[in-house]
Amino acid sequence: MKKALFLSLLIIAPLLTLSGCISGDENIDAWNDQIGTINSYIDTANSMQGEINDALDQGHYDLAISKINDAISKYQTALNEIIKLEPIAQDLDKDFLDDYVDVWQLQTNKVIESIEHLKKMVYTEQFSIELDNLILIFSGADQQYVDAVGYFNNSNYAACVSTAELAKQKYNMMAGYADKMSELSQLLNVDHVKQYASYCVSMIENADISLDNLMLSANAAYVSDWDNANYYLGLQNTYNSAYNADYDKIIGIENTYPEDFPAQGKALQSLYNMYFSKKEQAEQAATSYTNTMNNIEEENSDFFEE
Repeated sequence: MKKALFLSLLIIAPLLTLSGCISGDENIDAWNDQIGTINSYIDTANSMQGEINDALDQGHYDLAISKINDAISKYQTALNEIIKLEPIAQDLDKDFLDDYVDVWQLQTNKVIESIEHLKKMVYTEQFSIELDNLILIFSGADQQYVDAVGYFNNSNYAACVSTAELAKQKYNMMAGYADKMSELSQLLNVDHVKQYASYCVSMIENADISLDNLMLSANAAYVSDWDNANYYLGLQNTYNSAYNADYDKIIGIENTYPEDFPAQGKALQSLYNMYFSKKEQAEQAATSYTNTMNNIEEENSDFFEE
């Protein structure tokens, strides 16, 4: 299991708020009213950019995700309102307005797509941080696990129990990180990442149960209750084998996907780079659609107003 690095500041590309048109009849008034409604949602979503970037810059990733989801919701509502322009554009009987509404929908979809990729980038960073936290504890926990077994084998049952309790404390801390990794892996929905997190959760659970049974066996052996000592020792061996099997599966995934679990560097870096590339592509497409809309406005300046 490898070490993660910190994420740099991410920026979302805002939509451009668009002008209405000159009033004069019922259909034009309906157009202007709808444009005002749409722009209010877009303005609200655009205004969240600073809050998102501040949260990312400060490492408040859950807050950033909450803000990102709020922005997506506003853009999605704006998109739904843009669709309502279609019958109004048809009533105005101007072909360029049909094109304008179509392109605006495409642009808004690309902005939403871009922010969705940003969200995935944040998930990869969160996963890496949780993994990093887990790794910082793992070696100490595993060594105390081994030491506790060694004390048991040397019939030092009191030291076995006290050392196992220390190991359990560390594994319980690791469980929180592993559970968060599992949650994030489901959001990323990448099979080998989901498997990796699942094995981490299972490994920690098996370690915890194994240590419980080791302590029960040690306590029984301490009072010469050999039947229970052997019974709990058998359970400890079973869960210890499962613990080792999970660890081997984790190492196997790391060896199979070194680009996501490198010996040095940020975990899930290849996924991060993929989402970053897709985010840039979506932003470029959104910019292209924006330019098309601007051209329509310029070519029909007698209709559009500032």
